[in-house]
Amino acid sequence: PTTRRRPSAAAADLPGRGLRLYGSEWALLEAGLRLKDAGARYAFLPASRIWVERSVRRGLALHRGDRLGPGERDSGCSDWAQLGARLERQGLQRIIRLFERGFEERDLLALFAAAVDEAGADLLLGLLDHAKNLESAVVAMAPCCFEDAAELRGFQPVHAAYLAMTRARHELWVPGDVGERLGAIAGS
Repeated sequence: PTTRRRPSAAAADLPGRGLRLYGSEWALLEAGLRLKDAGARYAFLPASRIWVERSVRRGLALHRGDRLGPGERDSGCSDWAQLGARLERQGLQRIIRLFERGFEERDLLALFAAAVDEAGADLLLGLLDHAKNLESAVVAMAPCCFEDAAELRGFQPVHAAYLAMTRARHELWVPGDVGERLGAIAGS
């Protein structure tokens, strides 16, 4: 069967089943927290869970005022001001507010504890980097697959789109403006 492309305008438009891919661990964290609050049946790709956990622990250290060494930087940031500015640019003000309201490691552990195993999940969440060799009937790409993945992980938008297309068996959900984004790249 042919894979259908489905445009989406917002996270609320995305299907509640299948594989959902992100270009930013912080956007993945935000989505996971929203799904937890909604009582959804979700799971994390194991490598993505490790990445989120590591980044959040480093973010908590930065928020406490700890300075990280060059090999420990979180998203290339060595202090909270840098990380906050990066999250702001990514449109992730909710993550900044979470930290300011006292988000702690126990909150992160509660997110993971609420997740189900992959076999029982309606929705599998992961970073684009970790979706290789996976296949799903429905694959949805968050906008950060095009915005943040290139900046943070060196994923070019065309590569991100190709990776997601080759994971989907029946439906590929993409941000509504993906055609313009890819067209602009082709024209440059």
